[in-house]
This record gives sequence, C-alpha cells and structure tokens, in this order.
Amino acid sequence: MLPDINNLRFPYERKLFMELQMNPDISRVLEEVSGDLNYTKRYLLGTAVKITETLIPELYQLYQTCLERVGTGLQGNLYVQQSSDYNAGVSAVGSRFDIVLCSAIVKDFQPQEIAFVIGHELGHVLFGHNQIPVKQILAESERLSYQVASLLFQWSRAAEISADRIGLLCSGSLASAANAFFKTSSGLCLDREEEIIRSLRSQYDEIASLSMVNSHESFCTHPLIPIRFKSLEMICLDIMAWRSKKSNLKISWAQIDGEIEEVLLKTEPLGKKNLHFSQAAVGIVMLSLLYIAVSDGELNKPEEYFIREIQQQVAPELNLQEILALCKGDRRKFSQQVLSDLSKNPVSRQEAEKILQLGYAIARCDRPLSPAETQAMEAICESLGCEVVLVHAVISQNRAIA
Repeated sequence: MLPDINNLRFPYERKLFMELQMNPDISRVLEEVSGDLNYTKRYLLGTAVKITETLIPELYQLYQTCLERVGTGLQGNLYVQQSSDYNAGVSAVGSRFDIVLCSAIVKDFQPQEIAFVIGHELGHVLFGHNQIPVKQILAESERLSYQVASLLFQWSRAAEISADRIGLLCSGSLASAANAFFKTSSGLCLDREEEIIRSLRSQYDEIASLSMVNSHESFCTHPLIPIRFKSLEMICLDIMAWRSKKSNLKISWAQIDGEIEEVLLKTEPLGKKNLHFSQAAVGIVMLSLLYIAVSDGELNKPEEYFIREIQQQVAPELNLQEILALCKGDRRKFSQQVLSDLSKNPVSRQEAEKILQLGYAIARCDRPLSPAETQAMEAICESLGCEVVLVHAVISQNRAIA
C-alpha cells in the first residue's frame, strides 16, 4: 500500500464535496435516497457474472492487483455485464462495493486499459463519492435550487478528476489511460498511442480556445474527455514517481493541483475564462440576462439563481437587489429602459456573442427556449449593434451540442 493515498484526491473536488455534505437541501434528499447494496447485489447476481479466480483467472488477477495497489482494505466484487458500450460503474456503501464492467471493455481493452477503468471505479469508493449519489439526487431535482444543482454537477465533474488519478495509479501508464479515453469517446480500437495522445492534446487546446459558453455542459456529470486527459497528463510524472515510491509529492503537489484547478475552471461552461468581460460590459451582461429572463413572464427562481451565480463572478460589487426590484416591478417599463441603455453602450462582436451565449443558458435553465425568449435575444443583439444572424448562430451551436 502506498502511504497517504488520500493525498491523491483533487483538493478542489474535496472542497466541493464538503460544501455539498453541509448543504441542508442535499442532506434532506439523502435521507430519502439512501442506497441498499443488497438490492444492487441481487440485481447484479441475476443480470451479470461475478468474476472469480477459476472463471476468468486473468481478469480476476488484474482486479486483485488493482486492489493491492490501492491497498486500503476495500472489500468488493467485480462483475461483467453484457453490453456493447464502453462503460463501467460502481455501487458502494462504506468500504463495501461492487464494480461492473461492460463486456465490451473486457473484449476490446488491453489489460492496462482495463486496470485504468477498474482503478477509476476504486477511486470513487476510496474517496467516498458514493456518499453523494448524483443520479439519485437528481431524480429529486425539482426540490433542488438551480444553485445547488449547479454545485452538484460541478462537484461530479471534479470527482472524475480524482477518480482518474487512482485509475492511473493502477494502470501505471498514461498511454493506456489515453487509449481508454480514446476508445470510450470514439468506439474505435487503434494501435497508435502517440497519435492518440497528440489528438487529445490538440482537442483540449481547441476547447480551451473557444469563447463559447455551452449551457449543455453545465448539466453534465463528467468533464469532456480531452479535459480529463489534460488534467491527468499534468500530474502523471508525480503519480508515477509516487507509484514507484521515489517521491512523497509534498513539494510539488499543491502547485500542480492549483494548475489543474485552473484547467478545469477555465473550461467550465460558466468558468473564469468564459465569464471574463470588460468593465464597460459587466452592467450590460446583467441587464441583458434580466431582459431575457422576464421576456416570457415573471422572473422565476431558477432564472434568479442563475443571475445571482453570474453576478457573483462578474460583478460581485453590483447591487443586484435594487435591479431585481425594478425588474419585478413594472416589467414593461424595465424592458424598454434596458434596450435604451444597451443601444447607448455597444460592445464588440465577441462580447456580444458571449452575452448571447449566457442569454441562451438562462433561457434554457427552466424550460426549452421559447419564441418570446428568442425574440428577446434578437432585441438584445440589435441593441448591441450586431446583426440578428448572430442570435441564430448561437442557438444553432447549442442545439448541435445538446
């Protein structure tokens, strides 16, 4: 067993995890959705095959090697279930767990790639991620505020970064992790490790360079594959050194984790990079969002939570309560005043596009985009001095991804 294996956990993920554990709304839902491992085990015994030493000795030994590598007294079984998907999952209560691999992984992945997948699932158990069962909580999403749901998705994405580190620890090969990512996202099996790594690096660079805010990603439980690879590559050498017990990582760990947090945040749909506006545009952003939010009726709770989240990041000093009071008063007068103010403060096309991307996100945070919200986005666009075609480009981009 490696010493202090919990040090591998992504600190940013741990911070979000603790915030969720202390959240009263999450606590109330958790009281009602507590897991029953025996129920899950009964299902697996009836629909999957438990891997034993005599049944598939090579896979069983690989699994045991992963357990020894983690070495924290975890107790669980490995199952294989018939499926053509490259997927895996884990059900856990405390230190007891059951890992399920889809049969396609066992057939198409190389041993070190399978070790990465198994290690990833062990990471979820090791770090107690099962204490916040995202899918079960989201089934009760009507009882969660937009703010809490957003935090839940944000944590879930960060949790994948923590789990990937245990996957790399078990696999011992960044190339194998890259191959597992490649096969999962493409469905293809290629023996071109260097080309695959270059491809993932290139796609990450493209993602990082995009200014588009993708509202769909805000409601994804996993980060985009190239982002996961980048986060793993940045820490790979340290994990390999620790794996061979040549380093305890105490010097470089904090700095690297800080850099990885930046990687994740700047590529978050509502992250730092995507929410960077000039000082002159900050007020325009908030007015535009409110204008779109009230275009199909009164400002509702999901929309208000969304606006507060944006305000905290782009204009924490802004007196939002005063603006909300105006918005909730004479809505027609407020809307007319917004368009008048926007027309006096034109922005660059790039900032206009970012404002419209946020506008699309707020329009979608409570229901599908309505005709009234589309018209509101068009009015905003024209008032900012841009052609309406930009609105339809933004809508098309988001629909293509969603």
